[in-house]
Amino acid sequence: MQECCASRPLIPNSQFNVNRCLGQLETLGYGQTAEYPSFHTNDLLDKHVPNVPTPVQWEARLSSTRTEIRLAQAELGRRQEKIEQLEDDLADVRDSLAECHAELTQNVGKLGDAGLERAWPELRQYKTWRHADAGDKVRKKEKTKNYARHLGVRTGTTTP
Repeated sequence: MQECCASRPLIPNSQFNVNRCLGQLETLGYGQTAEYPSFHTNDLLDKHVPNVPTPVQWEARLSSTRTEIRLAQAELGRRQEKIEQLEDDLADVRDSLAECHAELTQNVGKLGDAGLERAWPELRQYKTWRHADAGDKVRKKEKTKNYARHLGVRTGTTTP
């Protein structure tokens, strides 16, 4: 019944809507109107279209939907403000990082390679790893060789 009447809303106590829906039911193969001995409009509406909202219920639903929309818009505004604040913070961090990078580049240039290797002994290994085509494979190979050497196994390769 709800499928056939979904095209137009039912108005309570409307004989036209009841006749229209009964006619649609007949065309859909649900039998003749004689199957409905009680032809009282409210009775048919109660039987076949339960929970038809009243205008007061529609207004309450509309009011609650409007309230939900206002709350969602307020939440969206708060989230947009937070996103803008985070973007500003990110820009500040990027600026700070760029300044630190520039300062570090100047200091490294003053030290030179020899002074930097004294300050950071692992730099030699880092340079070889950095210039390798597959850095992870090089590191894994070095770890394997060192572990094999620790166990006393000959790997068959020379170490640099």
